[in-house]
Amino acid sequence: MSMKIGMQKVNDNEWLLQMGNAILRLDRFTTHLMRISLKHSLRSSGQDQDAVIKSYLKMALKLKFICQNDWPQFLSRVDKTDLRIWLALLQDEDLKRSVLRNMGQAQEKQMLEDIKTLSLPEKVDQKHALVRLIRLVYELEDMGLIEFHYESSAYL
Repeated sequence: MSMKIGMQKVNDNEWLLQMGNAILRLDRFTTHLMRISLKHSLRSSGQDQDAVIKSYLKMALKLKFICQNDWPQFLSRVDKTDLRIWLALLQDEDLKRSVLRNMGQAQEKQMLEDIKTLSLPEKVDQKHALVRLIRLVYELEDMGLIEFHYESSAYL
């Protein structure tokens, strides 16, 4: 007797994953997180928090492609503590400037001060903050509140 293993796309944001008798429904966000988790659990027995955090930071680079007019939707809904942690960890200076520029002068000035003086929480809390931020990005996109334009995007 063999075990059935497979994955089927149900719609734009949902897959069914079957392993034997177990069937899981996964959305894009959960699928990306599962990929990161599997990759790091296989590589380092799941102990390398820095590598996991780097993967989450890479996943958040999706915000480089957010439509300019959609920044207010994202910034008004994101938890400011999560945003501070993300900006403190973010290595992409262009993206960081873009985020700060879209906050407004007073909030930008305060956020820059916060980032300079912020003592980062433990790695596990950094990871949780990044997951919440990324989850929000995917939720807002799925609700149609924000949109992303990539170089490969084509519209009719």
